[in-house]
Amino acid sequence: MLRELFPFDIIRTGQKDMMDFILKNLNEGIISFVHAPTGIGKTAASLVPSLAYSLSNNYKIFFLSNRHEHHRIVFDTIEKINQKS
Repeated sequence: MLRELFPFDIIRTGQKDMMDFILKNLNEGIISFVHAPTGIGKTAASLVPSLAYSLSNNYKIFFLSNRHEHHRIVFDTIEKINQKS
């Protein structure tokens, strides 16, 4: 399901590793913290496994950020996911 939800044509290695890490932790009930440089694709790589998990378990996702521009990135990513699927 991760591939189907991923909003871009290519999943980079770091993104794939991050998505696997987050999904594994969600399945095990473990909180994930990720720290990585700007521009590596953290938003899509964290949102996709979270969406996959929430859709499979009928959960809701809450996204918190301290900046409006970060919210815009999430909304744009969700829009791309909706367009793709």
